[in-house]
Amino acid sequence: METSPTSSEPARPLVRVQDLLKVYRFYASPLARVRELVAGRGARYHREHTALEGISFELGRGEALGLLGLNGSGKSTLLRILSGVTRPTSGSCEVAGRVSTLLDLAAGFNLDLSGHQNLDLAAMLLGLGSDALERLRPRIVEFSGLGEAMDDPVRTYSSGMVMRLGFALAVHVPFDLLLIDEVLLVGDEVFQRQSLRRIRELLADGKSIVLASHSLGDLTAVCTKLLLLERGRPALAGPTGEVIQRYLESAERQARRITEGDRLLQGTAVPQETLGKLRIAGVDLLDGAGRPAEEFASGGPVRVRIRYRAEEPVEEPIFRVQIFRNDGLWLAGTNTARGELALGRVEGEGAVILEYTSLNLLDGDYFLSVGAWPDEYPSYLARRPFDLHDRAYVLRVRSGRPEGGGIVFSPHRWRLEE
Repeated sequence: METSPTSSEPARPLVRVQDLLKVYRFYASPLARVRELVAGRGARYHREHTALEGISFELGRGEALGLLGLNGSGKSTLLRILSGVTRPTSGSCEVAGRVSTLLDLAAGFNLDLSGHQNLDLAAMLLGLGSDALERLRPRIVEFSGLGEAMDDPVRTYSSGMVMRLGFALAVHVPFDLLLIDEVLLVGDEVFQRQSLRRIRELLADGKSIVLASHSLGDLTAVCTKLLLLERGRPALAGPTGEVIQRYLESAERQARRITEGDRLLQGTAVPQETLGKLRIAGVDLLDGAGRPAEEFASGGPVRVRIRYRAEEPVEEPIFRVQIFRNDGLWLAGTNTARGELALGRVEGEGAVILEYTSLNLLDGDYFLSVGAWPDEYPSYLARRPFDLHDRAYVLRVRSGRPEGGGIVFSPHRWRLEE
């Protein structure tokens, strides 16, 4: 029987994880498993993979913990152990309350049943009485925004509709701990804002959340502390900003290992199918003095020199440069037409230079797409360039703590009001 903590007794944590270890065994075949069982001790017909090791933390009521790490770091395995779906190999995992999961928003739905019938089924599986469900049903339906579609079979829903119903159900049923795996903000912008508002309401109401995500925005918006996992082991636990900085450093190291020696990222990209009249012979990244550079400072100048070769005379071509984040997010783009540079008739070999007088990006590795096009819009929309090196060049930007965090560098200063 639980008792209320006294003033001298610390509150009992909702979640207590101690020295958690999870090792998976992989057998070449079912027969190998039988052989090992029959042979007894000492026989080994499997290989092992340590998914988690040395994981310890506590989570109080009303707290949100973010799990951060590269793919394969053990985030999803830890969530499955917290949910009770997976048992640890050793160590302990105690959750003093009910658990709701957002590990797979479509899981558990019967596609042949309607939205309302699936709510009935979920209530039965969760042990909710009919009265409790009927109190929750209007809120779930309103939150999901599905309206009359709740009477239709779920198989007729779009993937977005299924995700909205799953999210609405998970955040309205009774629980003490909510587990979220990469699905915090789903649907359109309106639904995303509604979802974030609901998450904050739950935290204010004393519910606890463990969120595993690659989205630094989601983690920053929800979590007050993070646990960084590296290859299944705890690398750092602490305040959000400190852990995110460590994660970015780890991600950058991996990105460099992947891109080193990759000819697509060394200026020798092979273009996709193109018109071929005007070729990009090479791209050089230069500093403000026109010297080749491998890294650039936030707020500093950058020159992009595009060397071209015309196989035949070309009238008024367009050169376009776009900047992308490493997850594919398009950050910025410009072209010679927007820059009011009329190239006229282009023949033979030459070069054009795009000069950023102030590169307002923060620390990170970004990717440049460089293309030559017959015109500004029709060929771009039809994806018919003369030549295109798509995300083929790495732009490494470096900044320090004073410049702040995020993506965009905004020159600023702090001062006391006089």
